[in-house]
Amino acid sequence: MGALDMGGGSTQLIFFNGTKDNKKVNADDFWSHSWLNYGAQRIQERVLNYIVSSHLKKHGLSHLLEEEFARTCTLSDAEDDNDRDHCLEPVVIDNPCGFRGHHLIYSSKVHLAGTGQGQTCMDIIEEVIWPSLGDEEMKRACMRGRPCPIESIEHPSVQGHHFYAMSVFFYALDCMRQVGLEDIPDW
Repeated sequence: MGALDMGGGSTQLIFFNGTKDNKKVNADDFWSHSWLNYGAQRIQERVLNYIVSSHLKKHGLSHLLEEEFARTCTLSDAEDDNDRDHCLEPVVIDNPCGFRGHHLIYSSKVHLAGTGQGQTCMDIIEEVIWPSLGDEEMKRACMRGRPCPIESIEHPSVQGHHFYAMSVFFYALDCMRQVGLEDIPDW
């Protein structure tokens, strides 16, 4: 048995490894870890930062991320019409992790337009969570069931454990109407 708990800023994993026969259960019988900055809100922020910074670097627009640029790029500072237009119009970046048609204001100079590309979004999430999995062989091994280390923390296999999901894990399953083994009837 184990527990999964995802909040906004962190995620915890704990599970029971077993107790020797006729022995009292103690803390050593459990494996647990808390990953700070791996909660739903922090991962979302990191994914959006990755999408924006990758796009802006690729197109030579990294200066749009600089706070100083936001303060100095005003109409009075613009030297010609191109600068003036550049100061007024935000850059719109495709967001594969947003639903098609959903628009998000990332900053005054950058907006995101959802494209609903699930596989591309999954690739980005994997890159954010496992940036060290650049090695394709290691990545394939992790995706085939071997536990992937997060921030160099390797956890034992969780296969065969029954988990109780809490917080955001529960809300996601509840939203999909799939909390138990059977479908949840419509309201």
